[in-house]
Order: sequence, then C-alpha cells, then structure tokens
Amino acid sequence: MLFNQITKGAINWDDFAAIGMHQVAKLYNEMLIDLLNLPEHKTIETITQYGNLASNSFPFQLETALLEGRVREGDKFAFIGLGGGISTGFGAFQL
Repeated sequence: MLFNQITKGAINWDDFAAIGMHQVAKLYNEMLIDLLNLPEHKTIETITQYGNLASNSFPFQLETALLEGRVREGDKFAFIGLGGGISTGFGAFQL
C-alpha cells in the first residue's frame, strides 16, 4: 500500500517522520539532500560521529531514530541507499 502511494505521487518527503541514508561522507550527504530536496531536519546524520557504516547504515539509523524518539509505531521511515557508480536504492517503511 505504501509503495502505491509513493508511485502515484500521493506521498512526499514531508510524510516521513525520518529519512536515513547510506553515508559515505558528509559532503555527499549535503549534495544528496540538495539534489533530492530532502528536509534536512528529518535526515539521520551519523557519518560525523561514526564514519561510513556500510551495510549497517540502515539498521543503525533506524535504531538511532527510535531511541531519539524521532519515529514510533505507525510512522513512515525512508532509507536511501547508494553504491559504487550510479547504483541507488530506496526503501519506505511504516513502523
């Protein structure tokens, strides 16, 4: 159901309680936030304190958002994955 809302344009970044991203470097975060027009206050920034967490980015950022009270049951959480070259991925979840 969430996928249908996204593909039909019935949902946008403002509908997500928090947005996680695979974080390679702070500069890339800033570029991605600008490129995708993400609300920066909803992103979970971890690169500065913990470095590149690779495949652990998603569970770590989700746990961080939960512990900080930024997401709770019923909220929508998005995750943007990046890979080498032009590989990207996107996941949307309702807790």
